Amino acid sequence: MRKKLKEGFTLVEMLVVMGIIAVLSGSLIIGMGRIRKSAQRAKAQETVSNTAAALGIIFQTEMNWPKILVNNNNKQLDARTSHVFVRFKLLGLSYDSKTYSHATHKGTIKLTGSDRCGVVDPWALTTLKRNNSAAEGDGEELKVDTGGTVKDHILWYAIDVDGDGITEASVNGETVKVRAPACVWCAGADGVLGPYKGKRTKAADDDVYSWARGQEVE
Repeated sequence: MRKKLKEGFTLVEMLVVMGIIAVLSGSLIIGMGRIRKSAQRAKAQETVSNTAAALGIIFQTEMNWPKILVNNNNKQLDARTSHVFVRFKLLGLSYDSKTYSHATHKGTIKLTGSDRCGVVDPWALTTLKRNNSAAEGDGEELKVDTGGTVKDHILWYAIDVDGDGITEASVNGETVKVRAPACVWCAGADGVLGPYKGKRTKAADDDVYSWARGQEVE
């Protein structure tokens, strides 16, 4: 009686299957990476838009700009400048409630959460969540995986100081005029602000603005 051959994969068939699995896995990883980048950019757009809206609410409430925003020379919403959002209960910043009274608007505001270096973009937020021991001043040294330091990922802002309804923003040294009470922007994943006008670069395309490009006032 003839012995029945044992069924199974040959070496060649196994190699083919493994190759197909490797290709599919690689495609999946690339696809997930793109989805993650798109999600982070969408979050960054939401962050700058919400921050610009919050600045507008502050002006509408006070009918004036807080001095801390007007006198801030570096125009970044760092740990000190972003205290204004705590006073107006905007953006949900985490702070030590024992050192500040909303009733009297007095006290020292100390940010305590992942926003303790100020209002930052999603890329810096991920880094700060992973480094719970980092303090406010560590933003200049703490590296972000996608590029730059936490300080490079703190949001920039400009406000309509003369009340004419047009905000003049200095974006990487270039003046941009937008019909809005406030403008906010961030440097994107790489932490580097590219040129706003003129020749476009990869770094510039990475930046995120609270206003739509092409809606500037001449």
